[in-house]
Amino acid sequence: MAKQLPFILQGRYFTVKGEIDQDGSVNASCQFCPNKTVKGHIHATTNFHKHLKAGHPTTYTEFIATNSRKSRKRKQSEIRENVSDETENETVKGEFFGKKLRYTKEQANQLIMDYVVTDM
Repeated sequence: MAKQLPFILQGRYFTVKGEIDQDGSVNASCQFCPNKTVKGHIHATTNFHKHLKAGHPTTYTEFIATNSRKSRKRKQSEIRENVSDETENETVKGEFFGKKLRYTKEQANQLIMDYVVTDM
């Protein structure tokens, strides 16, 4: 399965020109500058960020806000995918700061209750 392009290269801010090299190098045209091509990489999008930040500060602020919301939704979706509904042991799986977690449903419910009662 091909890896999805980073959000910044999906057409709203930059459009990929030509093909992506085997190493991930890419040329993309800025959607806000006529005839402006920015060179970068699909795994390190710093050049695209720098161009938006320097040339289009308002758009960059919008991009950061939108991108962080998408990132949160993606992480929440990944957590939901790891929660098993009706497995043999009815376990809840997840990852927190790189540490793999596994709890029974009862343990997970108790942790949630403790959090709600104590911290809210």
